[in-house]
Amino acid sequence: MITFRIFGVSVRAEFSFITVCALICTINNGSMLKNSLFAAVLHEMAHLTAMLILGIGLKSVSFHGCGVRIYPEDRLLSYGKEIFILLAGPSSNLIMFLILYHYNGNEAAAAQLGLGLMNLMPCRNLDGGRVLRCCLSITKLDSHTIYSLTRIISISVILLLTAAGFISGVRNFTYYALMLYLFFSEFFG
Repeated sequence: MITFRIFGVSVRAEFSFITVCALICTINNGSMLKNSLFAAVLHEMAHLTAMLILGIGLKSVSFHGCGVRIYPEDRLLSYGKEIFILLAGPSSNLIMFLILYHYNGNEAAAAQLGLGLMNLMPCRNLDGGRVLRCCLSITKLDSHTIYSLTRIISISVILLLTAAGFISGVRNFTYYALMLYLFFSEFFG
């Protein structure tokens, strides 16, 4: 793990992040890597922009195997602020998808759409899962019920998407690897 500070912000890159980047470089062509990197940078910059709009400082950033986690200085945000910040990333990807698709940037548009939709999934390590927890917390359910509901919803969505992939003939190994990762992260992540 590599750790350093820049402008007072703690930055950490785990070995899994470096491994995934190296793996992507070896199995994908250059334009796919460039498009995926652009989608990821746009996504994270949208989260940071939302924090800036709300006047929330940045405490640390952690790069790990399946993404980036941003930690604000204030850990006790209102549900509305947290939802705004969480939805900023996927929303930026979906807006950029519409722009690129309109101008016939199919591969670049696909990277934006894929990242935006993936992050809206209700899985605990993704933006959609954290939004789901915020929404359930507003209902004043106890934490055990919220945890159980989010896990049931997450696993159900993962299994449905995996089955839909098989039924529709998806042959992309990374699709199934992602579903497998998300499934196991519900138990061990």
